[in-house]
Amino acid sequence: GWLKYGGFNLTREHILTNMGMYEMNYPAYCSGIVAAMPNGTVVHGRNMDYSLKIHMKGKIVGWPELTVDVTFLRGGQPLMTS
Repeated sequence: GWLKYGGFNLTREHILTNMGMYEMNYPAYCSGIVAAMPNGTVVHGRNMDYSLKIHMKGKIVGWPELTVDVTFLRGGQPLMTS
């Protein structure tokens, strides 16, 4: 979505490098966890405790403008929220 609609000029290599650095906590990115509940449900969480200010289409935006909650449906019924 960011590449198609955000007007960014990024290569695949840039995205993969950035993802790798993020997972290595470089230099100090957000914490994340993946865990399994006793019933087998897998949950994932990540805090977004660092400031994000980027220029997008003439505006400065941050996490509030880029973060959404999405409810996935199956057969018209809520399956999961991400």
